[in-house]
Amino acid sequence: MEDKIVSVETAELAMKCGFDIETDKGYYKHGSENDFVKLLLWVNIEDGKPEFGYAPTQSLLQKWLREVKEENITPPLFFSCQGYACDIMEFENTKYFKTYEDALENELYECLQRVSETVA
Repeated sequence: MEDKIVSVETAELAMKCGFDIETDKGYYKHGSENDFVKLLLWVNIEDGKPEFGYAPTQSLLQKWLREVKEENITPPLFFSCQGYACDIMEFENTKYFKTYEDALENELYECLQRVSETVA
């Protein structure tokens, strides 16, 4: 398993939920107001805070959710004919993904959505 950096959508939602751990990677905006603005990964942050936000790894975000928000995420389970299964505690829908990392990303995002509802 590769410790993958979370997507920009997951990173943004994590920040809204209070994630504030400094990492060595972050997201920054590329483009002007007249152009399409893309959020790109900024590698090796040296000074200051990234323009858009930090980019944690999946395992760091999972640990933060467990320790700070008291949210337990069940690791994706493998079902050979359907792929990796996502089944977050207290969620009713099970989804299937081709890779473990994709399944975990989905679980992290859905968990953050639930947390954001309690933060708002």
